Amino acid sequence: MTSDEAIYDAIRMILPNTRLLRPGEPGIEAYARDESTARPVDADLVAFPRSTDEVSRLLQLCHAQKIPVVPRGGGTGKAGGAIPIPGGLVLSTEALCGTPAIDRRDRLAQVGAGTPLEQVKRHVEAAGLFYPPDPSSATGCTIGGNVATNAAGPACVKYGPTRDYVYGLTAVLADGRVLRSGHRTRKSVSGLDLTALLTGSEGTLAVITDVTLRLLPNPGGAETVWISLPSLETALETVAEITRAGLQPRMLELLDSTSVAALRRFGESRVPGDLSCALVVEFDGSQDSLDEQLRGLIATIPESAQSYVAKSAGERAAWRQLRGITSIVLARVRGRKYSEDIAVPLSRLDEAVAEMRRCAREHGIEIACYGHVGDGNLHVNLLYDDAPHETIALVADEIFEVSLRLGGTLSGEHGIGQLKRHMLHRELGPEMARLQRGIKSLFDPHDILNPGRALAD
Repeated sequence: MTSDEAIYDAIRMILPNTRLLRPGEPGIEAYARDESTARPVDADLVAFPRSTDEVSRLLQLCHAQKIPVVPRGGGTGKAGGAIPIPGGLVLSTEALCGTPAIDRRDRLAQVGAGTPLEQVKRHVEAAGLFYPPDPSSATGCTIGGNVATNAAGPACVKYGPTRDYVYGLTAVLADGRVLRSGHRTRKSVSGLDLTALLTGSEGTLAVITDVTLRLLPNPGGAETVWISLPSLETALETVAEITRAGLQPRMLELLDSTSVAALRRFGESRVPGDLSCALVVEFDGSQDSLDEQLRGLIATIPESAQSYVAKSAGERAAWRQLRGITSIVLARVRGRKYSEDIAVPLSRLDEAVAEMRRCAREHGIEIACYGHVGDGNLHVNLLYDDAPHETIALVADEIFEVSLRLGGTLSGEHGIGQLKRHMLHRELGPEMARLQRGIKSLFDPHDILNPGRALAD
């Protein structure tokens, strides 16, 4: 519908040609896909508003004409939530950016939705403060995208996901009305918490344009430990011991044997140790706190393991980089890779891993598990060369069923998007699914905002 010249002319009354992309113009091909395995779709029109007012005017027009709108941040999502819809508008928030306004006294940051996370972290750190969420896509993702998907990362095990740091936001409803929710205070029980509702809504309820973020004091120093372990079972037993010991790592990451082997083969840095699996554990805090946490950690490490403490900030960064490129190197093990991110209760981790490996083995598919094991969030990767799509989809659904059966969830941090939507009714149940659709209809009666994504049928 955005190919209609009359509608295009109406959009040009809101934005100049220089902030619109049409088919055939340089750069538009990048907006056909995100970082998921979802099938790319060529965008009919991409718009780059620079203000909340411009977003409002665009949505007023799309609402009146019933034009689908796909909000898009950095395009780093892994669930297909930013794939264009034929005849629709891709509304990129990239131009809704600028230097974050840091308030040291109140420990807040006012940030445009299109501001890259990496830039926010840099400014916050320069102000002597700390913003914990650290998804692996930090160099390409935006704050608005993080809020829309409730992004997390390794530090979530100690500090929690993005939702814990959103004090307020500005959002534009489907009909163009502007909503300001939340406060600049940590506490408020005035009315329903719409800020929390919009956080994680994946662009289905409103377009987020500006965010007020909570900041923390700088935690101080850090210590990182690489633990090389002889088996996945031993690694999971060690995780359980760390949890029982009451330790508070800011990173507790698992690398199974397939992941470690891929890092040894394709990684640019040396992998510590020569055993098959690994845990990467990091603590932060004062030196006294770090010493105490390290002593506690050492007591949990089995005799069969090899442990190494990073000797410098450079070595710590190299180990973080190894963990960060795990997804990339796994993609080189076989011709293709399919990734999911289930989460289960910590007490069911060993069962979940055993069941998922069994599912993959029964269908002849190689599997790799790595991720944020400290909070039960595993990135499950199916590695294959020429297996039929139907087989991969079947294994993925069986993995979802394992997670749900063990009290877990379909997605710990990547979101539902379009790729997991077919399973959402299994997790929510009919009443919750009906209630969520009702909320969607209140916010977006014409269903123009990211239709067919994130919500159950």
